[in-house]
Amino acid sequence: MSERWPQVQPRPFGTRQTEPWQGVPDNETGALTTVDFILAGSERVTVRVCELIAFSTGFSFECICQTDDNALDHMALVRNREYFEGRRPDRTFRIGLQLPNGIRMTSLDGHASPLPQESLASGPRMKWIWSSGGHYLWWVYPLPAPGLVTFACEWPAADIPFSTAEVESAAIIEAARESVRLW
Repeated sequence: MSERWPQVQPRPFGTRQTEPWQGVPDNETGALTTVDFILAGSERVTVRVCELIAFSTGFSFECICQTDDNALDHMALVRNREYFEGRRPDRTFRIGLQLPNGIRMTSLDGHASPLPQESLASGPRMKWIWSSGGHYLWWVYPLPAPGLVTFACEWPAADIPFSTAEVESAAIIEAARESVRLW
């Protein structure tokens, strides 16, 4: 090995850095699905769900709020703070899912009340992972049962009424089978 690069010990096989409910597994490749749709739109903003990647334990998806309005960009960046501080809740962009078994999860759940560790591990759970501007990456644990997964959003300040779109979970479940375990 070159003197320029430090020697690094490889990670032992079979170890997991991330608990399944915490986020995207670091020991799998994931498999991209064909799920890509416009969830809602107004003259001010378009909300798109795309890049849905399935893993053996759950799936991630990107939600993009596209706008050329700097004020809306800032509102999206602030996320849920104004909602829970009670100042101007209508400024908060909200997204959620309903699983085939009827369980609902939203972007507001994680802040409403902390969940006990046992509840986190058993799921279901929708967790914000990352954002940049109007791009949000979400983790959903565990994989949905067969049936329809309903995506929903609402953003009153951007003239987005409560809007929904349904996706057949078979596409997610099938892609999860294609995810390659690395170690």
